[in-house]
Amino acid sequence: MDLKNRQHLFILSFDMRNFLFKIAFSVIFIGLLPFISFLVMWLTGELLSFKEVYSKLESNREALYSPAFHNSVRSFKMRGVWNVNPDILVLGNSRVLGIQSSFWDSKYSFFNAGLAISKLSHFEPFLKLIPEENNVKYLILGLDVYFFNEAYHKRSNYNDHTLELKTEPSAYSIVKAGWKNFYRGYFKRDWRLEELFSKEHLGIHAKSTNRGFRWDGSYDRQVALKGRLRPYFDEHLQRIKMSGERYEYGDEVSINALTQLEDLLKFCKMRNWKVVAFTPPYAPSIYSEILSKPNEYKYFFQVFERIKPIFTERGYEVFDFSDPATIGLSNDNFEDALHLIDNSELAILKEMARKDKVFKAMLAEGDF
Repeated sequence: MDLKNRQHLFILSFDMRNFLFKIAFSVIFIGLLPFISFLVMWLTGELLSFKEVYSKLESNREALYSPAFHNSVRSFKMRGVWNVNPDILVLGNSRVLGIQSSFWDSKYSFFNAGLAISKLSHFEPFLKLIPEENNVKYLILGLDVYFFNEAYHKRSNYNDHTLELKTEPSAYSIVKAGWKNFYRGYFKRDWRLEELFSKEHLGIHAKSTNRGFRWDGSYDRQVALKGRLRPYFDEHLQRIKMSGERYEYGDEVSINALTQLEDLLKFCKMRNWKVVAFTPPYAPSIYSEILSKPNEYKYFFQVFERIKPIFTERGYEVFDFSDPATIGLSNDNFEDALHLIDNSELAILKEMARKDKVFKAMLAEGDF
């Protein structure tokens, strides 16, 4: 083989090696991306089992938990109920999350299972997973008015995933589903690496926002609000104008929802639980807008008169706090159109306690 051919082969060989090197480097680099995200998720508590989360929260009650790359709230709350076996259990959607253990006499164990529920049909499957041998003395239910609007159920995509109550995501599934969003969040500056390793909270969302679940299942959103104005309610006012989510127009109370409520209370009676329920308050500006549309929200103003007899017949109490004026709340008591802040939920509990001496005795003395 002459010199020219040898040089040509050498160039081809060099180009091939260079090409293969680039391929190998790319494969290794791409393979490292999920590994790096896994490492950060693991170090920040994103991948902890729920049992481990509750153990760490119990040992450090200043810490909060909120993961960024999975949303298995139902099973997280179910695990909490099993762990605590509470005397007092709160159950509802996100609007009950501010009720916390510090509101109660310390001799009673407490757990807030808020956010495990998205509609009325979710209550009973959740409660059925509580062992028959349990400590529950009081079950506090948050019943949104729109739970009784048939239009909400038709639009709602919240299905009855009972299995979600028993299962939790594996570390592998979290990383597999979330590693790309991990980098998107980093480059969008949703969080910074220095935040993730400088705070005692668990989960990337909790570390980057200072918001998350407490050891008792309640949700701490106050830190993020300090030093800034209350947000406006434009989005929710627009939903009211457009019959949007949670503000769907409706003429009559859903018969199906009333039947579900009857079945729920029948089950609670069978378990010998004392039940007290309430409809959570709306921010004043939102409630005023709903009041201004009596023809569109006919069902809204019928709900309480339809559900109260169902509670009364079974010896239970239900309170209507949808109008914030009934408990002296203003827009300043709300983070947004639906959620209270700064221990404002105490106004709800105090009003309940006025009609129930046993309930009042369970509250902490400093609440009055």
